[in-house]
Amino acid sequence: MVLTVIFATRGALASNRHIIEVLHFVGAESSFVAREFQKHFLIISLKGALAGAVLAALFFGLAAWWQSMSIATPESDQATALFGSFTIDWTGYVGIFITMLVLAIRGTFHSEYYTPVEVTGLYWHFVDIVWVFLFPLLYLVA
Repeated sequence: MVLTVIFATRGALASNRHIIEVLHFVGAESSFVAREFQKHFLIISLKGALAGAVLAALFFGLAAWWQSMSIATPESDQATALFGSFTIDWTGYVGIFITMLVLAIRGTFHSEYYTPVEVTGLYWHFVDIVWVFLFPLLYLVA
């Protein structure tokens, strides 16, 4: 995803070079131009992520409806054996949309935001590793 944003930004800058030169000529700073491109790509990312989230929620909703309509049929039994239940609670749908927002916003960060994002990611990996070792010690050994 990062490479997509990089190539999209480079392509947009290259194709709009004459506009950027005019903006610099009238006194716009590079940071202003960069912010405008960042806002543009944030909007594009939000639209794409929203479309993906809606399609994912629609898929899960249709799959749950199909599974509830075809209970005790061979097709439903095979789908349940392979994938489990397709029903997700409201928290699953909220999770889909939160993931959409995080991915859309993450795709628009520039270099000054990399450190907080990386530190947050490292913290959550640390929490995961602690629980991988702590869960067996506390619950499975006893």
